Amino acid sequence: MLFRISKTNSNNREVFPLEYIHGEWIVEYNENFPIEIEDDNLIVGRFLNGELNYYKSFDLEKQEFNSYCKMLKGWEELENQKYFSFSKDGSFEIKDYIDPYIPPYTDNDLSTQDVAEIIHKDIVKTLHSYVEEYGELDLFLSGGLDTGLLHAVALSEKIPLRLHSQYKDAVYPLLQDWEHATPQHKFMAEYHQWYRQIPAIGKNILIGIGADGCAVSPAHAARSMYPFLGMDYDHELKKALDKNYYQTQQKVNKGYSNKKTYDTLINAQESLINAKWYWDQVHRLNGGQHCWSVDKRQLLNVFMNRDYVWWQMALKPKDFNLNHHDKIVYKTIIKMTTPGILDQCHKNKQTSSKKPVRIPKRWIKEQKSGEFF
Repeated sequence: MLFRISKTNSNNREVFPLEYIHGEWIVEYNENFPIEIEDDNLIVGRFLNGELNYYKSFDLEKQEFNSYCKMLKGWEELENQKYFSFSKDGSFEIKDYIDPYIPPYTDNDLSTQDVAEIIHKDIVKTLHSYVEEYGELDLFLSGGLDTGLLHAVALSEKIPLRLHSQYKDAVYPLLQDWEHATPQHKFMAEYHQWYRQIPAIGKNILIGIGADGCAVSPAHAARSMYPFLGMDYDHELKKALDKNYYQTQQKVNKGYSNKKTYDTLINAQESLINAKWYWDQVHRLNGGQHCWSVDKRQLLNVFMNRDYVWWQMALKPKDFNLNHHDKIVYKTIIKMTTPGILDQCHKNKQTSSKKPVRIPKRWIKEQKSGEFF
């Protein structure tokens, strides 16, 4: 999902194979980006009916808008439920739109088993759809619960898999071949470099990006809900530490446990439903379960599903607390499908022990300047 909108043309057809002229605006893009015209205006970033989401980065000084400069200095990202409307005369507006998404459930009376069965059923359906479309899948086992869950369900459903391990410290190939990297390549390389979640090899790759968010594991996601569920977050955090739950020690070690709600558009302190909508908007899991296709490598993510967030936010208070700290829903799905996989998962959430490979100096230069071309 690659695009660049500006009044100047990069003329780089290797990166942007397609071009569309909209008055003074030049749209350079790949085959995944949809051209949407409404009342003679070009509409960008309005996600209404489950369309594949993309980043909406912009630099007002440069008058440039694209899907790949989100991480660069000087660039901003358009907020959720806002979109760009470009006129042919060279002007543009930032407009609001109403998100049509309807949560599947908003109460808090479901058990862990209830939610596990609902999510398991959808994961089964999604994995089979991947196989039907792409054939054999690649799964990289990190030793965590997210990839463990995918492994357990795939085994129980006899999904054809190529299993890999020890990939987290692999050097992403594009760090060695930077001159041929496109903006999306560079984004993928950076994500792999720092988070070790996009493998350096593989063709039809099952990934678990967003699984923590679906489980409402980040502290700022859950903290605002606790008062409305009749619980004190700090008290429950201490109890979880004493019991050595899966997520908890990492939250403390990395400072996540003290992270506060930062969104000002939705007052998460007003009500439980507001707190839930706050996390829905921050997490933004409305991108579809087929993330990208880059160099004929499919990145496939069953966790890219907003409903998974709302189902796990619908747990009974005690179950919600346990899931936040110990990912008990994912553990239950593993036990329902291939229980032995749970023994292969780390007892606690772990990260790579090795330092990242040094990023090439030319990359740093590009980041500072905000230039890709």
